[in-house]
Amino acid sequence: ETTKKPEGCVTVELNPGRPCVFPFTYQYHQHNECLPFKGKFWCALTSLYNKDMWGYCDQSLCPPTSAAVLTEPAGTQGSTTTTTTAVNTTTTSVAEAWEDGSTTIAIKTTETFSCAVDFQFSLQ
Repeated sequence: ETTKKPEGCVTVELNPGRPCVFPFTYQYHQHNECLPFKGKFWCALTSLYNKDMWGYCDQSLCPPTSAAVLTEPAGTQGSTTTTTTAVNTTTTSVAEAWEDGSTTIAIKTTETFSCAVDFQFSLQ
């Protein structure tokens, strides 16, 4: 399945008139369209999200996502709300492959302390 990148998608607030960069990586996921936030949609201005380099999308030029949780870009203040927007899209679910990992951290001061950390991660 191929995703068509939005052409001519620009911002209208917070860095207005700047071109959105697609795909961009935000919260370890690649995005090919603007993401919902506070009743509007936003995009990154760099390929890897930067809290100072984003803006609200011009919704007449940029494709919004369908029913989703409004996610606030990291490093900004506010609450999370839910909204539904009527857009015709097809969603395909892919099961995430989780990997297990662990590490030990040694901290040396006048005494030596160690901390074992177990974790799971996914690269999808």
